[in-house]
Amino acid sequence: MRTPDPKSEWKAILLKIDPTTNPKAVDFVDLDQEGKPRDRSSAGIYKLDKDELTICVVLGPETKRPKEFKTGPGTNLNLDMMTLRRVKK
Repeated sequence: MRTPDPKSEWKAILLKIDPTTNPKAVDFVDLDQEGKPRDRSSAGIYKLDKDELTICVVLGPETKRPKEFKTGPGTNLNLDMMTLRRVKK
């Protein structure tokens, strides 16, 4: 996965998933320009329901993984949640 980074033109990210946990785990690992993992990563969770993928990930240096698909006040973590839907042709 490649995402825009405000400090450089592109930032490469490795997605590591663990479907054996509950909820399922995903880690976003920053890669250097040679494709080697850096010391930074973001912990998250995901769920796949038919054509919908929901990801909840910790933003910033926090290392705790979210336990539920909830963001906002009271979560004690800086979280971002996104839902991706498959487009049917």
